Amino acid sequence: MRTILAALALATPLFAQAAIPDVHTRTLDLSSIVDNADSQMLDVLGVGNGVVTVTTAPWQTIHHDLVAGGSLPTVSEYMLSMTLTPATGYVITGYSISASVSGVLKTPEKPPEANGTWVPGQASNEAVIYLPDAQGGLTSGRMNNVTTATPFEYGVHGLSISHATHLQFGTFANASAAYASWDDMFGTNKLSSYAKMDVSAPSLTIYTALAPVPEPETWGMLLAGVAVIGMVKRRKH
Repeated sequence: MRTILAALALATPLFAQAAIPDVHTRTLDLSSIVDNADSQMLDVLGVGNGVVTVTTAPWQTIHHDLVAGGSLPTVSEYMLSMTLTPATGYVITGYSISASVSGVLKTPEKPPEANGTWVPGQASNEAVIYLPDAQGGLTSGRMNNVTTATPFEYGVHGLSISHATHLQFGTFANASAAYASWDDMFGTNKLSSYAKMDVSAPSLTIYTALAPVPEPETWGMLLAGVAVIGMVKRRKH
């Protein structure tokens, strides 16, 4: 598990450039695959009907974050970079990441001996899915303050990617906690809070479909354009 400060994780993600073997299917080729864990294999979970679902072994175990007391936040992230190439006659229509998230948030109750200086404890957690927005940036879906096992899925759809495109996908988990405390004549008393976030069994699904056939009006416009270009060239000669 990679444990670093949350701010640093978001600003400068670790990327170890570990190459993973390519995957080729009938409608889609995945190549130039790199992740930020020491991966040796891209596991294909399913292929069919224009849907390709993959994962990696480190991705299944990298998110197990917990904090007890007032320690620094813990962060785990997994980034997967690859080139997606639709087969001839197909387009990429979208992609999604799905997982199961579970968490724990516990703060201590105020004890009878605590006085008016009592400061409650704090606990929080967060899970984030990062996907390319198909415009050169990233879009994200997130879940906060999770205390029970919950399905988590985020997708980008309605695309029409017809050429080889390099994209980056990722998941991120964060947990933080702070002590409860109060002061008395003997000093500061502290009680531990507890936070945890698990992201389990993440997988990346890529959707493809047959490339749309141009409408007759579109063909007419294309032919008209070709005719105009031909006339311009003849006049120049």
